[in-house]
Amino acid sequence: MKLLKVKNQQGFVSIFSVLIIMSVLTLLAIGFSNITRSAQKRTLDNQLNTQAFYAAESGVNEAKKALLINPTASKSTCQGTTTPAVPGTFTTYTLDATLSSGYTCVLINPAIDLKFDSVSTQGVGSPKTGTIESSTGPFGSFDVSWSGPGGGAVPIPKPAGSYPYILDNSASWGNKLGVLRVDLVPVDLGLDRATLATKSYSFYLYPSQNSPSNQATLGGLNGTADQAQLVYVKCAATVSPCSATVHVTNNASSKFYIRVQSLYNPSSSVILNNFKSNTGTALTTKSGQVIVDATGKANDVLRRIQVRVKQSGTDNFSSDYAIQSGESICKRLQVAKPDNVTPTTTDQSDTACQTNN
Repeated sequence: MKLLKVKNQQGFVSIFSVLIIMSVLTLLAIGFSNITRSAQKRTLDNQLNTQAFYAAESGVNEAKKALLINPTASKSTCQGTTTPAVPGTFTTYTLDATLSSGYTCVLINPAIDLKFDSVSTQGVGSPKTGTIESSTGPFGSFDVSWSGPGGGAVPIPKPAGSYPYILDNSASWGNKLGVLRVDLVPVDLGLDRATLATKSYSFYLYPSQNSPSNQATLGGLNGTADQAQLVYVKCAATVSPCSATVHVTNNASSKFYIRVQSLYNPSSSVILNNFKSNTGTALTTKSGQVIVDATGKANDVLRRIQVRVKQSGTDNFSSDYAIQSGESICKRLQVAKPDNVTPTTTDQSDTACQTNN
């Protein structure tokens, strides 16, 4: 019997093709599964990150609650209560046990400076306000520093004459430092009309390339003749931020309301610090800002935030103007009472405010 050799291998090719297709499909399925798991993990991480952020905000709100009860409260350790202790606060750190969500650490640190971010230009946004109080004597001097848009510190040229070099529009101003306006109101010397008119103080720090020094000496907060000084501050284009030392002589105030605003260009950051007496002694300050550092947790995701909050009280001195009129009318300006300051009676000296019987 003669055997015939079969040379047709189509069946083997078909099996090999099926194996290749199955391998490709398997790899595609594994890759798609990995992509799906990665997307799910990113979504879950984003969700947990948001939960951790809000948990940290809850810690900040708890710190604000403690400061409302006791403005001098501080907290230097993650666990435990404030010093002095504030009843009813920081009793639990867990917000949702099922999600393992809560804040793991809250710190309260009274700041030794005042910091204001994103200070807008006058007429565009509201000014930044704060209060600083000394517990060891009247203020004699402090430092002011500020940065331009994006943290830049490009000063503007100062002409040979006395009139300042002011660019006519914001486009030509570019990234140059804006002029910084600072208002000081000594709220512990009385809030009657005469005191507010004669002892409140405003000055303008003008960043210049060729000013003689960065010492802005401001003296005599006891009269209207010293109001609205334009002080040239020496700034270098390679140095950020620009800074000045402000001297406040002939003043016995231990508590200032402070308001800052930019002119011509916004400031990314304004810092007031290094508060000293007239003799150069460092002052112990209070009633300023408090740094609250809170860490939130959601499952295994942590989120830490740091904010500055007012230590106490509400400041309502942000208005630029009261009622204006070309005629004599009775103008009554109500000033919000700062902490521990008793408002005085309304000034009735103007004849327009006197009631005719």
